[in-house]
Amino acid sequence: MNERFKDLNFLTSEVAEYLGSQLFFSPRAIEDYQKTWRRIRFFMDSIGYQHYCSDVEKELFQYRTSKNPSYFI
Repeated sequence: MNERFKDLNFLTSEVAEYLGSQLFFSPRAIEDYQKTWRRIRFFMDSIGYQHYCSDVEKELFQYRTSKNPSYFI
């Protein structure tokens, strides 16, 4: 896999650009996505992940459902 595609910051900036330029999402909607992505990045940093992967999803889901259900609200 291309190394840059493992970088969450790269992926989220590319997606934000695509949402605005190709799908015509409003700036406010894109900001909402970016807020969630920042929380995911913070979670990844707090548990030591350098790259986004399925393990991050599993741990985040487990954290969100068992320890802090309002984490993304």
